[in-house]
Amino acid sequence: MHIFKKVCLIAIFLIVSSSLAFAQTVIDTIAVSHAEAIAINPETNRIYVTGTNNSGFKNFISVIDGDTNEIIDTIDIKGIIFNVAINTTTNLIYVSHVSIFSTLKPFDDVRFISVIDANTNTIIKKIGLSKVKSTSVVVNQITNKIYATGTKGFITKKMAIEVIDGDINEIVDSLNLSKGFISSSAINQETNRIYVEEILEDPEDNRKTVIGVIDGDTNNMIEAIEFGDRSTGGIVVNEETNQIYIAETKNFLSEDINDLMSVVHVIDGATNEVIDVIELDSIFIQSVGINKETNRLYAGTLKLDEAGFGSETVEIVDGESNEVVASVDVGDGDLFNGAGAPFDIAVNPVTNRIYVSIIGGLVKVIQDK
Repeated sequence: MHIFKKVCLIAIFLIVSSSLAFAQTVIDTIAVSHAEAIAINPETNRIYVTGTNNSGFKNFISVIDGDTNEIIDTIDIKGIIFNVAINTTTNLIYVSHVSIFSTLKPFDDVRFISVIDANTNTIIKKIGLSKVKSTSVVVNQITNKIYATGTKGFITKKMAIEVIDGDINEIVDSLNLSKGFISSSAINQETNRIYVEEILEDPEDNRKTVIGVIDGDTNNMIEAIEFGDRSTGGIVVNEETNQIYIAETKNFLSEDINDLMSVVHVIDGATNEVIDVIELDSIFIQSVGINKETNRLYAGTLKLDEAGFGSETVEIVDGESNEVVASVDVGDGDLFNGAGAPFDIAVNPVTNRIYVSIIGGLVKVIQDK
C-alpha cells in the first residue's frame, strides 16, 4: 500500500478512536436504595442522594465521593424526604421532609427543613414550616436565602413559599399563592429570580400549569407564565444565558401511550417568553439537569420499544442550537411498573459528570466529553 494511503488510514483511525474514547458514556453505577433527589457540591466533589430502605421506614442521604464514586457516609433523616439542596459557599445542606405523620389526622403531617453541616454530615438544626408542606427547596448562594415551596394543606391546597435566612437559618418571610400544587422550583442566583411550577385548580377541578416568577428582592410574584393543561417534569436555569428550561410530557392523560411525547420549553429570562420548544425522541420526561459551563441540557427520558418496555435514556441537548446531540442509555426497566425511570439529574460542572438517579435503586454516572 502506498505510504501516503497508510498515513491517511492511520490518521482516520486515530481520529475515530479518539472520538469514541471521549463520547458520552456511563462510567459507573452506584447502588442507593430507592435513589431519588440529588444535590452536588462541585467545590468538595461530594454528591448527596436521598434514599429509603425497602421497608420505607428508614430514610437517609447517601454521601458519595466523586473521586471514587463510593458511598463514604450515610445521614439518617426521620420521615419521608422530598428534596435536597446545598449552599456550596457555607457547605450547608437543606433537606425538605415529613418528620411526623399523624394517624389520627393523616393530612396534618408536620414538615421541616433540616440543615446539615456537610463538614461533619450532622444535622445542626430543624426549621419548622408553618405555611407550607414543602416539596421543593432551592438556594441562592449569593444572598444566602433558601426558598421552601409547596402546598399548605391537602384539603385547602393553598400554595406558599417560605423564605429562610441562611445566616441564622430561620424563616424571615413568606408568600401565599393560589389554590393548587407546587411540584418543582428553580432559581437564577444572578438575577435573583425564583421560578415555581404551579398546578392550578379552578372550582370545577380543571387544571393548568403556570410558571410563577418571584422577585427575590421583594419576595413578590412579578409574572405568571401559563402553559395550559400539561404535565411537567422539572425546571432548570442556565444562569450564564438567563434561559429557563421547562420539561413537559405532552398528551399525558391520553389513553394511547403512542400519543405521548417529551418536549422542553425554553424561556428567555429577560422577557419571560417562550422562545423555543425542543422535541425529544421519547414518550416521557421525568427530570432535567444543566451544565452552565458547557451550555448543555440533560433530559431524563423514557423511550418505548415495540414490546412495551421502557428504555431509560439521558438525552443531551446543545444549548446553542437547542438540538439533541447525543443520548446515553442508563439501563432497562419495565415502563408499567416504573422500575428504572430516571428520577433526578444533577451535574458537576467541574468534572463534567452527570449523576442520574434511577427509581429502582441506582445512581448512574455519565462522563460527558
